[in-house]
Amino acid sequence: MKEVPAVVILDLMLPDTSGKKCVRTLKTSAISYYHAHSKSSEEERVAGFALGADDYVVKPFSPRELVYRVRAVLKGQRKKIWLPQYR
Repeated sequence: MKEVPAVVILDLMLPDTSGKKCVRTLKTSAISYYHAHSKSSEEERVAGFALGADDYVVKPFSPRELVYRVRAVLKGQRKKIWLPQYR
């Protein structure tokens, strides 16, 4: 059986391939996609959502905040995966 990740965190600024190409591939499946990027303008965030991101986090980001963002999206999708406990 082939395992599929529940979540992918992707930066569009990849060295060897187009991040947009990766997003198109990811969105053909039921994977939640998070756009992590150093660009924080409204235009960049909106472009990330237009590509199909379920959420957008600006680098540098807090791992704790990211865990809670992932939990919120997966909760809305009724997916259950193990995530570290942050308080």
